[in-house]
Amino acid sequence: MSENKYDKRVTKHQIQRGILTKEEFATHLTELEDCAEFSEPTSSQFLHKFAEESKNAQQNGENS
Repeated sequence: MSENKYDKRVTKHQIQRGILTKEEFATHLTELEDCAEFSEPTSSQFLHKFAEESKNAQQNGENS
């Protein structure tokens, strides 16, 4: 299973099914390399169109 075993999007499911233990996941997280030194500052612009769509989705109970 390698890297997919620790994919954040599925770890809760993996733990519930017994494929992964909480202890294994915690160990994996502590063993991750700190890559902060390789990061670069970024900026983004939040467009009004998407803000309005997000607001409407939230009001309608939709996931974004």
